Amino acid sequence: MMNTMNFEQIVLAHAEKYPIMQAQDYVKLAYQAAFGCGHMASGFENALVRVRSECAGDGCSARVEDIGNGYARLYLTGGEYPLSSETAARMFILSAEAAAEESKEAFFAFLKTLTDLSRERKIAPTEAEMKEKIHSVQDNNFAPVSHTEVYRAAYHPAYRVVKAEYARHISLISKLDELKRTKTGAIVSIDGMCASGKTTLSKLLGDILDAPVYHMDDFFLPPVKRTKERLSEVGGNVDYERFKKDVLNPLLLKKPFSFQPFDCSKMDFGEPILSQSAPLSIVEGSYACHPTLESDYDLKIFLSIDPELQLERIRARNGDRMLERFKNEWIPMENRYFEAFDVKQKADYRIHIQKETSLP
Repeated sequence: MMNTMNFEQIVLAHAEKYPIMQAQDYVKLAYQAAFGCGHMASGFENALVRVRSECAGDGCSARVEDIGNGYARLYLTGGEYPLSSETAARMFILSAEAAAEESKEAFFAFLKTLTDLSRERKIAPTEAEMKEKIHSVQDNNFAPVSHTEVYRAAYHPAYRVVKAEYARHISLISKLDELKRTKTGAIVSIDGMCASGKTTLSKLLGDILDAPVYHMDDFFLPPVKRTKERLSEVGGNVDYERFKKDVLNPLLLKKPFSFQPFDCSKMDFGEPILSQSAPLSIVEGSYACHPTLESDYDLKIFLSIDPELQLERIRARNGDRMLERFKNEWIPMENRYFEAFDVKQKADYRIHIQKETSLP
């Protein structure tokens, strides 16, 4: 959803960072914030060729810059985050495929912000210059806008517009990208508090890094193992033995394998899923870092979340009745597990989720 106040702040930040921006460069910023990058998509292979040419090799030194409305610029050079050309290209293509078809209403709102800022002399172009450029874009049926030669000569822009949620995790993506390149068959875990976004993060990373994701929820403890002794065991309410045997061991041996997910709604096993080792595999879910499993991971990620936000998410996702069960049963069980095995402290990478999350 468009946020003109946020866009105004972004424009002023760009004005300070790029003082010789012309009216056309500001309009380009508004265009990208409104329409994203869908119009630039030309397939992964073409995107990869272009990224490689702009990186002058097979790797980028990336940095990110917020442009508002759920988008960011991913700069391919001059940054602190090493990134392979393949991963940078995939971030762009995935962003283009998911780009929302924003109505021109969003673009008009952002253009009005630019006109207002010009009139108030908060940015360099005059109001007349800004209106002239806006009219030319409208006359050209809202075709994509390019940077001016003045801007190109001064700042040498080499970037791709990507989803802001990708840019927000650029540090972690860079780490995993390097791990994928340097160790064949690497395995990463994502553990943490319920409703902290483990499944969402694993999908994001799996898509960008072309990595299979294995869910601890598929290894819910079956009825035959749900004894009083087992349920009183810290971390014992997941079938970690079967996960170790059916998934982790084959991944470590780099052999094809299959496993049966457990369906909690039916309290029975589902159809077998065929899988095989990959350059990078991701394991997500509560109890992923159980002591019997943690030594098999090359990198461990822990997600925490503000308690109030956690309860808000659970209520929205599961309803009030299930919220009470989370509060009285599942959250305390998780907390005992985290504390007993120092799960958060042993993690290699920690993310804390708050209501307001900004780009690095």
